[in-house]
Amino acid sequence: MAQEQSAEPIIEKGARVGVPGGTQAIRPTVTYNDALSAEEIAAYEKVVGKPGAHGSAQPVAGEGKCALIVEDDPHVRRLIASALERLGCRQLEVADGNNALKALVKYKVDLAIIDLKIPGFDGYQVIRGARSYLKIADTPILVISGLTDVEYASAALNIGADGFLGKPFELLQLEAYLRCGLRSRA
Repeated sequence: MAQEQSAEPIIEKGARVGVPGGTQAIRPTVTYNDALSAEEIAAYEKVVGKPGAHGSAQPVAGEGKCALIVEDDPHVRRLIASALERLGCRQLEVADGNNALKALVKYKVDLAIIDLKIPGFDGYQVIRGARSYLKIADTPILVISGLTDVEYASAALNIGADGFLGKPFELLQLEAYLRCGLRSRA
């Protein structure tokens, strides 16, 4: 006797995709409106000025692609920089959110790698500032963070990140994410 199969898709049943509660795992837990509040605009303006006031971002001097690394831990920053070097990519390195936004105003980069827990503007604010305030839509943003719960990843992706890699990570996994981010800019 054949078992009856439910007409309901399995993704509708679970806590993770394909298992009971699946739609909850892919349903955003935090949503953001693209419209910035007056307070957000004032905060971004205080750090980087009005959008477009500095002219357009300039390419970083040198040949090949360039990535911006926004990470306050110097060891992790160096690890990411080494992986980018192996991929033939130059790097700009900053340790806080305010300098990250200043770098994005000044330089046209091929990839931005951003930690969520950084001094100054946090990673979310940097992504939101880049996408909604500075209107930088063509630079892939990869988040690398120790905040690995689905809510953190969903929030980062909802406000404009293109990828999310949790810490700790394997070096091969990091290089694959970086390669993918650089390739999407090609």
